[in-house]
Amino acid sequence: MVSSMTLIAAIFLVVSVWLAVLLGPDLNAWQWGPSLLALGVAVLAALPAIWRRGLRGTGGWMLAVGGMVVLWFGWRAWTSPVLEYGMADGLLLAGVVGCFLVVGAIQERRAAERVLMWGLAWLVLASAVVVARQVVDPVFTPGFVARFALPSGFFGHYNYGANFLIGASCLVGGAALAGRYHKLERLLWGMIAVAGMAAVYFTRSRGGICGAACGLGMFALMALIVGKHQGARWFAPGIVAVPLIGLAVIGFLLKGWNDAQIVRDQGVGIDKMMDNSIRLNLVGIAVSCISLHPWAGGGSRSFSWECNRFWEMDMHGPGSARPEQVHNEIMQTAADYGLAGAGLLGVFIGALMVLAVVRAVFPEATSKQSNGDGWRLGGLAGLAGILIQSNFSFVFHLVPGVLLLGLCLGGLAQLDSPSKKVAAQSLGQAILACAVALVGAALLLPIGWAGTRVTALRWTERRVKRSDVAPAAKIAVLTEALRMWPTAAFYQERGEAYQQLCAGVPQGGLDRAAAMCAVEDYRRATGLNPFAPGPVVNRANLLGLLGQDAEALEQYRLAIQLEGGLEVGFKAGYYKALYLRQKAERLLAETRTAEALVALLDAREALVKSNHISSREPLWWQAWGLRISIGERLGVLLSQAGRDQEAEEEFENVVVLPGGGAMRYLQAWHLRLQAKRVWHERDAEGALALFLKARRMIDLVGPLPSGVTADDLAKLREDVDYCIKFLKGADIGAARTRDE
Repeated sequence: MVSSMTLIAAIFLVVSVWLAVLLGPDLNAWQWGPSLLALGVAVLAALPAIWRRGLRGTGGWMLAVGGMVVLWFGWRAWTSPVLEYGMADGLLLAGVVGCFLVVGAIQERRAAERVLMWGLAWLVLASAVVVARQVVDPVFTPGFVARFALPSGFFGHYNYGANFLIGASCLVGGAALAGRYHKLERLLWGMIAVAGMAAVYFTRSRGGICGAACGLGMFALMALIVGKHQGARWFAPGIVAVPLIGLAVIGFLLKGWNDAQIVRDQGVGIDKMMDNSIRLNLVGIAVSCISLHPWAGGGSRSFSWECNRFWEMDMHGPGSARPEQVHNEIMQTAADYGLAGAGLLGVFIGALMVLAVVRAVFPEATSKQSNGDGWRLGGLAGLAGILIQSNFSFVFHLVPGVLLLGLCLGGLAQLDSPSKKVAAQSLGQAILACAVALVGAALLLPIGWAGTRVTALRWTERRVKRSDVAPAAKIAVLTEALRMWPTAAFYQERGEAYQQLCAGVPQGGLDRAAAMCAVEDYRRATGLNPFAPGPVVNRANLLGLLGQDAEALEQYRLAIQLEGGLEVGFKAGYYKALYLRQKAERLLAETRTAEALVALLDAREALVKSNHISSREPLWWQAWGLRISIGERLGVLLSQAGRDQEAEEEFENVVVLPGGGAMRYLQAWHLRLQAKRVWHERDAEGALALFLKARRMIDLVGPLPSGVTADDLAKLREDVDYCIKFLKGADIGAARTRDE
């Protein structure tokens, strides 16, 4: 009975890993549904073996540390400020624990272990074949509509593809070298493992190549330890070849890095790799986030919103990619779960690794048919590789990464063939292990089923480009999806679809019903995730179109606060300035000039302050056009209001921007207006000086402002020339202007 159930558990674990790779390499938790559902079935099938075996590969002290890790991370996920982020991290935690328990349950069940290894081997081989195809045909993708140009296997990003190949290849390679299986099986697995590690090189993932090199080094070291106590014939030649092995690993690392740099046109050498400082910047921001709550952390994915306040454009760049992850898992853990969580996790993983090495160096006198050595060899090498790469990417925030982590940790905890002493399992450990398994299954099965239904519902839609899906069709699908999976992301997506319907009204009209639906969806999205600036910005834009000015301005204020330094990513200041610019035009049409001037001053302040540039002028390209548009109107209104110095400063600030040359005409127009005002005050010398300055400015005019024609320029020139001629004819000498 137990043997058949462990076989079923192994089959569903393989199905779970395959589904994770094919469907779940995404940050969207609902896409993990099929994989987690299969994993939940695997955990239930493994329950009889878990009851009989408990956690016999884990000592009492390690069991205590592991329990504290699960409790801490589970509690912090449960109490996280954003429910859907907490649920996502809780599912990832359940995935790691579930894999760990299933691997322990199938230990020494030869048929179940063989099923698991063959399942991993075939997946590694398929991934390597896809990578090879992508090397020849870069646009080939087996499942994703869009992915990076570099080879990535079944994944959308080369970093994730490399991470999977490292961990799975090491596990398969460990079984091939040190497992007690048929020689032909081991030979085939060994060849597949080599192909998988070679495929890492072709992904051109620099973090992946580094992780693969470290994994290979750990594999070689553990292989020598295992080979010695197994009495392998290759042990002596292996010792002699240690320098060559070391050189080969270093050569793989350096060659891989250099080739990866060449592909990116970034030059070779370690110094060139360090030129891209974004990851170091993210680590620095993570340290600032940790300082807000050093011990407990900010909760699941808290870095995704806390980083906004610490982002500085002049130091870190524009931030248009909206960094939501640290790209360093230990720093992400410390930011989200505190130093306490990071410390507990580090102690647990470190202790398991040390224990695995100790068990390999000092093996128990057990059956020669044990596969424990193969598990420890592959698990330790794979864990070393994926942990190293986790310093460069957020690989453990995707289901394939956490399943590999669970497989590797489960492999490290493996004992050799059970002895009578170990087999006499305490009732307490068995109860604890089963309780953990049942809680995990209770979480995985219903949520996995809901995610599976949502995945099936959105399958067709996700297979085409988002722009190819009609808004009405998307709204219908999302409405059904929200009944099963109510998240802020879905409400925001449906709000965007309603907003598309608004934009589709002909002749600049507005579908008020669709706009109100979009506003409501954005409100609900903000209720579920109050830290996301995107829905707030969109809601403010629509409220402005609906004429609800006070509410729109309040939402813009909140959005600017939420986006922090990521103005280029969310454009809250830009859209507020655009809204105020349009409001000023409406006020001018109603001849409410004073109110229009106030609106334009507020628009300028919103646009300039949101960019955090020391010069107080916007830097990024899209803001230039709006800044010029605001400057044209604002300078004219300031000039007409007699605020000449402010008008001059406005013109001078805008004329230096790319595309701001049209301000020369307005400067000349303003100088003429100022000159006539001075002339009216009977200061003929001052007026002549200003007319002469206006004439020099006219000679510099290139492009003209919107609404100004060549005839307008000719009339301005003619008028200025006439005034100069008249004043000079009256024998008036020009006074010195303020800037001469």
